[in-house]
Amino acid sequence: MQFTSSTGSASFATTATGGTDVRQVSVDNIESVEVIRGIASVENGDMLSGAVKVNLKKGKTPLTAKLKVDPEIKQIYIGKGILLPQGKGSLNMDFDFTQSLDDIRYKYKTFNRINGGIGYNTVLFKTTKPLNLNASVRASQTLDVNAKDPDMRNYEKYESKDQSLGLILSGKWSLNSKLLTSLNFNISGNLQHQYGHEVDLQSLNGPMPQPISLVAGEHVTQYLPSIYVSDLIVDGKPYYLNSKLSGTKSLHIGSVYNNIVFGTDWKQLGNNGRGRFYDLAFPPNGMGSTDSRPRSYKDIPAMKELSFYAEENLSAPIGSTKLDIQAGLRFTNIQPKGLFRSTVETTMLDPRFNIKYTVIDKKNNKNLKSLVLRFGWGTFSKAPTMLHYYPDKAYFDKVSFNYYDPPNSLLVLTTKIYEDTRNYKLKPAVNKKFDGGIDFKIRNIEVTLTGFYEKMVNSFSFEKYYSTNIYNVYESLGQSGLNPYYIEGNGVYYNDLVSGNPIKINAIQDTLFASYSYPGNNDQSVKKGIEFTVDFGTITLLRTSFVLDGAYMNIRKQSVNSYLAQTVLTYMGKEFPLVGLYPGGDGTTTERLNSNLRTITHIKELRTIFTITTQIIWMERYQNIYDDASGNPLFYTKTPAEDIYADNENIKYINAIGYYDMNLIYHTFDPLTATQKPYSDLIKSYNDPNYFIRRTFPPTFQINLRLTKEISDKVDFSFYCNNVTNYQPLMRVIGLKQVYMRRNQPIYFGAEIRIKI
Repeated sequence: MQFTSSTGSASFATTATGGTDVRQVSVDNIESVEVIRGIASVENGDMLSGAVKVNLKKGKTPLTAKLKVDPEIKQIYIGKGILLPQGKGSLNMDFDFTQSLDDIRYKYKTFNRINGGIGYNTVLFKTTKPLNLNASVRASQTLDVNAKDPDMRNYEKYESKDQSLGLILSGKWSLNSKLLTSLNFNISGNLQHQYGHEVDLQSLNGPMPQPISLVAGEHVTQYLPSIYVSDLIVDGKPYYLNSKLSGTKSLHIGSVYNNIVFGTDWKQLGNNGRGRFYDLAFPPNGMGSTDSRPRSYKDIPAMKELSFYAEENLSAPIGSTKLDIQAGLRFTNIQPKGLFRSTVETTMLDPRFNIKYTVIDKKNNKNLKSLVLRFGWGTFSKAPTMLHYYPDKAYFDKVSFNYYDPPNSLLVLTTKIYEDTRNYKLKPAVNKKFDGGIDFKIRNIEVTLTGFYEKMVNSFSFEKYYSTNIYNVYESLGQSGLNPYYIEGNGVYYNDLVSGNPIKINAIQDTLFASYSYPGNNDQSVKKGIEFTVDFGTITLLRTSFVLDGAYMNIRKQSVNSYLAQTVLTYMGKEFPLVGLYPGGDGTTTERLNSNLRTITHIKELRTIFTITTQIIWMERYQNIYDDASGNPLFYTKTPAEDIYADNENIKYINAIGYYDMNLIYHTFDPLTATQKPYSDLIKSYNDPNYFIRRTFPPTFQINLRLTKEISDKVDFSFYCNNVTNYQPLMRVIGLKQVYMRRNQPIYFGAEIRIKI
């Protein structure tokens, strides 16, 4: 919710609509990382693609101090794990300070992070039914400052701060009873204080009204200064509560091994912050936004999510082979009203299935030592967020009367408010995934091949809603010194300068379109490709291991539903009187083939490890598209082209399907009669003839180097350098005329020293 507009944007640093701010994650206290890919277990929910699970260090560890320096990052880390006396468990503590410069030439742009935590781990009932118990508390504070640019005015400022306090209690209880083999639980909570501050200069083209009314109708308002400073604060206090309880039952039926998992999740998140607030007399966006009013986040209902899941994991030997099956079902209820009913009509059902067939598993074989076939299918659903379920009101302010004659000026504004801008037909985004592959090992070479296909439907988007706004337009007064005044419910008056009698100013009703953005499900994407990994093992003579991996990926993203838009805003000095309805199908396609060769050389005599990674992008393509469901282009050129996608000389056009007039009456668009304005303006044009040309980038490579030297058993030093050859050629973009670009980053290097006591 840390944003300044309904679509999630802000001038200060924010990850609104973008996900987790990974800059807050300290990597030095990590014990292991589990990357969940492919068809994940149903224990993992409310996600579309995958997840990363991070496990922090537990148990006894030496006192470790680390110093890292490179052109952009300065970091200090200290960590220690101790065993408590009398077998009462272990205590782990860590502290981290990081400072990052976005660009060393602009030191006013900084990011600072303080991160620390303490964790406790113990085992209870060791001799009977062991309970492994973990508890941790973590705190962090980040400060993203962009406030002292010499080119900025003294009062201009853009900054964001984030403080968080998190608590986790988890455990695994090995019951080994008839009903349960083990019971797992996880309870976590997180409190944050997010603060965004934007101080900016607003420059207006002439006197503009103050949009301050919180009720609909006509009202008198004041003029904004032509130049003023706005001071906007976005104060968020989000909180997250998560609890998970799951049980497992393991049993053998003959030679078949079964592991049944079932459980439930409860999540709740909300925001108790003050939200967006500022002085209404000096708004940050004037009349340029439909959500140009302060909003308190405390008024937004908390999000609640209840989930149930069950999964069977079966392993059955079949002769000399083995079959492994994982099949599960997950049900999620958003804003539950009971177990299976939702107050927002949002429930998600995700079946998932994996099968693995081990054909050969004989380590003693000389040649083919293993052969495994894999296949998986499943659906993954992501619920809309608070931003989607509870969008802000939409405000429209239109000037009805404007008499600028200081100090006797009068400004009458008509405000229309859409109290409820929610899309009640909004659905969860759903990703349907298939993948299959083969794993085998020949001699010491291990090969993994995976093909995948994903189709994501109902992806979240923001669409335009149009309606008509009828308001009074009062006759203008050309004479100064009239001192007009407004009588609520009656209109605008002035007193005759001779007789003193009140004279009512005539008014006529005018109609215009009003629009606002609302959340929708108008996007879909198809992703397909192949991933491969070849582990050549270690060549003893060279003391070097080689791993080659890479992927080919094709992604096609498109809108699927027709949408409303105005391609022009004015007609004959007034607002454009039509709203066009345009076909869905606009989007992009991207293709990429890349590989990475990693070599790790360990020279024991020198206590040194060299790691060299060669990254090669063999092929990369990008193209804007506008197709119907059958793949036929919806755009055209006035001069016929043999291959319209390859044409780079003619302007491309898209016809509207239909349009709405000021009475909101729908008309079918006829291109034969749309030869004059305003109807010809319903034809959308792409003035760049290259807009739909496929752009192909030449192959490029980059070599990254890391060297780690153990100075002693307790001290090691590391040096790393990305793009060590500083290879940055200026490459021509194939498909475009005389367009060149650099694709590699500049050479980047740094060093670390780690001390263990």
